[in-house]
Amino acid sequence: MFAHAEMIPGDTFFMLGGVYHGAGSNTTINEERLVYATFATRGYLRQEENQYLAIDLSKIAELPLDI
Repeated sequence: MFAHAEMIPGDTFFMLGGVYHGAGSNTTINEERLVYATFATRGYLRQEENQYLAIDLSKIAELPLDI
């Protein structure tokens, strides 16, 4: 089974990552398609990017101790 998700500018579409999906041809001339994807590690349900490694240690040192 399949379905088309026809949308107008400003619409948003959500789906589970396990869904088999694809995009049709982009027939616009001078426009872009914005795709924002977020992922979680299955079983742990945590973000994919490790924030402990993503933030420079010098920036962390500038933060107040209570946080």
